[in-house]
Amino acid sequence: WPFEPVDVQWPHGNFFRPQGLFCHPRGDLLIGSPFAVYRARASVNGSTGDSTWRLEELERRRLPGSATAACPSMSQLGTFVQPPCMFMSSNAEGTISIWQQPASPGVAKLPSAGVDESQTLKMDGEPWSLLTGAILKCEYVTSILPSEEPVSEWCLLMAGWDGLLLPVAAVPL
Repeated sequence: WPFEPVDVQWPHGNFFRPQGLFCHPRGDLLIGSPFAVYRARASVNGSTGDSTWRLEELERRRLPGSATAACPSMSQLGTFVQPPCMFMSSNAEGTISIWQQPASPGVAKLPSAGVDESQTLKMDGEPWSLLTGAILKCEYVTSILPSEEPVSEWCLLMAGWDGLLLPVAAVPL
């Protein structure tokens, strides 16, 4: 597959520093910077077939450098009730912060300075330096759910890298 550079007008020119890329299952690309989150959308010129990328600022907030997004898969997007995408971030203290994207399309809800809008999970073992995840039906991860966990339809599946191991965890939503 050939990869080609795309000409994009970055916000703030050469001062723009992307630090996070997130693929949304509906086809949007979210780009995080130290100061805001942007949505990149491709539009195709019908006569020439050329793609043009347009960036739209969604929210002016600080995005942790280790943040990642977890969304339901495309195959589950047609279900009647589904959770919105979630953002996750790990830190050196061994905790993972999780916050939801609101249900309104196109608006990413990010933690703001001084306001605790996220939930925090304390992980056992070494802190995770890398983190990824997905939202899926709990029936697919029953083997790794603790037996005392209440039954839930949706789960957040997380995997992390602690420098030696690749721990995996499932959290009912």
